[in-house]
Amino acid sequence: MRKLLIAILASVLMVSCGQKHQAKSVVNKFLDENLKKEYDFTTDFDRLASTNRISNSTVTTMQQQALGMKHFKNSIHYGEPTEPLYYMRVKLMGKSDTLKFTFYLDKDLKHVVALKEN
Repeated sequence: MRKLLIAILASVLMVSCGQKHQAKSVVNKFLDENLKKEYDFTTDFDRLASTNRISNSTVTTMQQQALGMKHFKNSIHYGEPTEPLYYMRVKLMGKSDTLKFTFYLDKDLKHVVALKEN
């Protein structure tokens, strides 16, 4: 029984680590494509979590607010929102400032669907 419990716990941890790695890759690709080139930052990723509390109208509002963020291009391409959404907080640390964002990803961890500045 104890060995079975350890095996289950180990497999859950491996899946969780794989999901976080996938989410980090998606966010990094999003940053490469949408962050203005004059900003040079290193990234620090927080944990990956899921939520069912973000409505489509909230996603649309976050997408519209992102248009006014000076660090991002004006033509950001997003994925389609799903239920649940995953989210990850990310720090972008530059030479003179640190920016904090929350990125929302689709359930397959393939696309950023919205972001907000914290």
